[in-house]
Amino acid sequence: MHVHRHHKSLLNSSFEQRGNNDIDDINQLSFLQPDTTADCSTIYDNNEDNTIYTDLMDDNLDDKWNIFKTNNSFDDGKINLSTVHQQYTRFLLEMREEHILPQTVIQSITTHIVNLLDIIIELVEEQAKQENLAEQQPTAAASISIDGLRKTIKKIEQTITLSTRNEYQFLQSCKKFFDYSPPVENILSSNQSKNEQSYYIPIKHSLKRILQKDEMIPLLVENIRSQAALNHSDHDLMFSFRDGIKAEKINKQSFLIQLYVDGIGVTNPLGSKKDQHKLTLVYFALEDIPDIFRSTLQCINLASICYTRYLNNNEKLKKFYEPIVQDLNDLQNTGLVINTFNSQILFTFTTIAADNLAAHEVAGFQLNFNAGHFCRRCMVSYENRLIPLTDIHFIHRNHLQHQRYLQLIENNAGINSILGVIGRSPLNDLQNFDPTASCPGDVMHDFFEGNH
Repeated sequence: MHVHRHHKSLLNSSFEQRGNNDIDDINQLSFLQPDTTADCSTIYDNNEDNTIYTDLMDDNLDDKWNIFKTNNSFDDGKINLSTVHQQYTRFLLEMREEHILPQTVIQSITTHIVNLLDIIIELVEEQAKQENLAEQQPTAAASISIDGLRKTIKKIEQTITLSTRNEYQFLQSCKKFFDYSPPVENILSSNQSKNEQSYYIPIKHSLKRILQKDEMIPLLVENIRSQAALNHSDHDLMFSFRDGIKAEKINKQSFLIQLYVDGIGVTNPLGSKKDQHKLTLVYFALEDIPDIFRSTLQCINLASICYTRYLNNNEKLKKFYEPIVQDLNDLQNTGLVINTFNSQILFTFTTIAADNLAAHEVAGFQLNFNAGHFCRRCMVSYENRLIPLTDIHFIHRNHLQHQRYLQLIENNAGINSILGVIGRSPLNDLQNFDPTASCPGDVMHDFFEGNH
C-alpha cells in the first residue's frame, strides 16, 4: 500500500489520470432501474469504522439472499391437475439435482406415492361408509362423492407417474413449468465416424433467467455503486475489474462477466485410469455480484462441458469455445432485454480464471513450465526464474508484441513457438480478450496448491 500511495509514478503513470469519471459513469446506471419501484436494502454500510460488509457476520444471510428460493405461488391462483404436475416436477428436480438421486430411485419414490394414494382411497371410502351407517344415510348418496374422489386421485396418480415414466417426459415437464433449456450438442470432430462432442448451456438464456428475478438487478447496481464510492475514497482498494487500469476502456454502464476454466476427474484420482474420464468445464459468473454471494453455487453457472481427451488439437479447441465466443460477443454488442425492465442491459467480458495449465492452453502459450519462456505475463526464462526482481528487469508481454509473434509463427512453417507463444488462442475472436492480460494469475492455484 505504501508504494501505491507514495510511489505510484514508478508503477504506471496512468494511475494519475484517474478521477471522478468512474463515479459519474456509475451514476448513469439509471437505465437499469425497473418500471416499478423496487425496495432494495443496501448491502454495504460505509458509516461503520473499519467495516466494508456489515452483513458478513449475519446469521440470517440466507434470508437476505432469497433470489433462488422456491416459489410455490401459481400464476392464476387456481389448484388443478397442472398445479399438481408442476409441484411434483419441482420435487423431482430437487431430488435429482440437490440430493443427486438416480432415476431408478425417483421412480421407486413415485411407485410408493401411488401405492400410498391407493391406500388413502380405500381408507376414505371405508371411513365414509362408517359415517353413513352411523348417520343412517343411504350409501348411494355418499358413493357419488367417493367415486369423484377416487377419479380425482387416480388422475393425480397418472399425472405424477407421467413425470417419471422416462427421461423425455421428465424433461418435457421441466420445459413446461420451469422454462428449462436443454444443453446444446456441439460436434467437435470433422470425421463423422468419430462421436466427439461437447455440450453447451447458452449463457444468454442463463443470464436472462437470473436477471428476471426482481431482486437481482437492484442488488448488482447497488453493489457497483457502493464499491465505486469506497474506491473513490481510497484508490488502494480494488474490488473488481472496474477498479483496474484496463477498466478505463470498457463500458461503465455494463455488467461484468468472468469465465472460469477447469478440468476434473470423475474417477479415482490415484488409479491408473485417472485421466480416462477427465472432463473440461467452463463456467461463467457475474463479477458484480457481492463478494459474500459470488462463491455460492447459485452464482456459478456452467457454460460448457467436454471430455478433455477430445480437445487434442487447435481445431477442436476452437469449436469447443465457439458458442461461448458467439454468446459473449452478442451480449457485449446487443445485450439482453428483460421483460420487467425498460431498457437494454449490456455486458462486458473481463477475465478468465484458471490454473496455469488451462490458462496457457486458452491463451496460446507453451504448456510446459520447466523450460523456455514459461510465463504468460513476462519474458522471464526458466534459467533466470530464481533471480530476485531487484536484481533483474523482465520485459512485460503486450498485445502488439504478441500479435507480431503470432504472425511470425504463421508465416514460417518451421517455427513452432517464439518466446513461449505457440499459436492463436481459441478465444481470439472474443471481444475484449487479450492473451497477455485476460488470464491473470490465480492465487489459489499458485500459492495454496503450488510449491511456494
